[in-house]
Amino acid sequence: MLRSQSISKADSLLDAQNYKQAIIEYASVIEANKTAKSISLGNAYLRKGKCYFFLSKIDSSLTDYYNALKTFESFNNIERLAAATSNIASAYFSINDFQNADKFYSRSYDYSKDIKDSTGIASILNDWAIMLNLKGETRKAIGFHKQAIQDFKKVITQEDLANNYLNLGICYMSIGTDSALYFFKLAEQSAGNDTKTLAFIFNNIGVLYKENARYKDALRYFNKSWEINNDQNDPQLFSFLSNNISEMYDTLKMYDSATFFLKKALQYNNILFDQQKSRFASELSEKYESDKKDEKIRSQETENKLKSRNLLLSLGGLALAAALAIVSFISYQRKQKANRQLIAQNEHIEKLNKELDASNQVKTKLFSVISHDLRSPISSLYAHLQLKNNAPDKKDIAFIQQTEQLLETLEDLLVWSKSQLHQFVIYPQNIYLYEICNDVCSLLYADALQKDNRIINNIAPALAIRSDVNMLTIVLRNILSNAIKYSLPGSAIEVNAKIARELATITVANEAGSENIHLLYSLQDDTVTSEKSGLGLTLVKEFIAKLNGQFTCTTEHNKTIAVITLPLPGPTIIQAGA
Repeated sequence: MLRSQSISKADSLLDAQNYKQAIIEYASVIEANKTAKSISLGNAYLRKGKCYFFLSKIDSSLTDYYNALKTFESFNNIERLAAATSNIASAYFSINDFQNADKFYSRSYDYSKDIKDSTGIASILNDWAIMLNLKGETRKAIGFHKQAIQDFKKVITQEDLANNYLNLGICYMSIGTDSALYFFKLAEQSAGNDTKTLAFIFNNIGVLYKENARYKDALRYFNKSWEINNDQNDPQLFSFLSNNISEMYDTLKMYDSATFFLKKALQYNNILFDQQKSRFASELSEKYESDKKDEKIRSQETENKLKSRNLLLSLGGLALAAALAIVSFISYQRKQKANRQLIAQNEHIEKLNKELDASNQVKTKLFSVISHDLRSPISSLYAHLQLKNNAPDKKDIAFIQQTEQLLETLEDLLVWSKSQLHQFVIYPQNIYLYEICNDVCSLLYADALQKDNRIINNIAPALAIRSDVNMLTIVLRNILSNAIKYSLPGSAIEVNAKIARELATITVANEAGSENIHLLYSLQDDTVTSEKSGLGLTLVKEFIAKLNGQFTCTTEHNKTIAVITLPLPGPTIIQAGA
């Protein structure tokens, strides 16, 4: 049997999360009792492996876990075998070795079934299902979560039940079904006063609402998660929440609040970076001290051998000098590597600061352009209002045209300025191209009617793609607006679309005439000025680029053809931690 006093001291250090000192105590106990194998010796290996696991030293953790497994196998102790295989599976999972993790989760599950450990089975099924979802086997993961909930609801704690509901909701979220919100709500009911779990639940509900364009509801749940996380003070979660809340305020056009939380995100990213830097420095220091200790031991052993071997004194001295030189060289290389990493991290921080300064400069420039671009149409609008006041019988056609031009210019300027500040976030969803084209045609009906133009929507009603509906609407509106503006009176404008080889192609064709074609090409300059903004085509090019697509505009026999090519991506899956 292991000495109870020594193992108790090691266990108390483990409970107090003093993992480094606990490892020393466990190692001392194991060394003193290695020859007398027992279940207690296996437990010491297992707990020492846990300490290494909590310190993220997975290789050392697996070494001790396998020693524990070997000891338990010699006694055929099923209960301890279940614990050892579960820990090994978790270690492999943490380094994304899904194949080995899957194998050991299966073994642990079988051992737990043999001893009828209902709580253990539920815990294994939950962890196993999380891994399967990350691996892409979501349907199988859903089955495991449901089995854990249905079969073991009476034996697992409310906290474990809440985690199972939370992870089940994440699985449904990854395949894009409405069931995710239902299970997130069940997780909220089961969590009770577990603030850490509630913070994750509210964050995931917010993400779900964001994906469904329910931005106010998303913001409400992100803020609830933020308030709860104040008790936990988890910088990682604060970082996620800051970005999410900033995006929602930006979408709702509450730019001051969006900027505030964007700065919060940068603040928490800096905290995480400092923590990572501190851990790295600590590990480097420990490694250096360990190397020093090993070198001291080697030097002592060499000195003892030299005393007993006088004939090899010179040779031994040279060997010792060589060893010291090698160790010094290795130590120097490690220090150099650490310095390079710190310099790279500082350069990254400096880059972030420069990007923030550049963003502020762009913002200033945008306000200048907007004020200049709006001055001319507003002046024209004022003149027409004066004309209407002095001659009430005048027709209001010019007034209406100037008003429409002002509104269109204002909308394009605001949308473009937002894109220049990198505030547009893509929210992909299923879009029927025929319907979105009809909506845009309805908006431009009056413009087309003035020139006696016909917009013909040839898109098949069933043709659907997955993209950002707002960006695509702005793109189609600008292209069709230009097509009307530069088309010949009485001509037809045709819109077609097709899908081939995982690409969606949308074309807009119109008869323009040589003079109008020349005017259209003069707007295809990427430079934005107050004399000739060209914002319509600038927005088209930038938004198509954000959607990873391509835009071309060609002419053939006085006919202008605008072509949009978009890839067909799959849905974006957001995976939360267990």
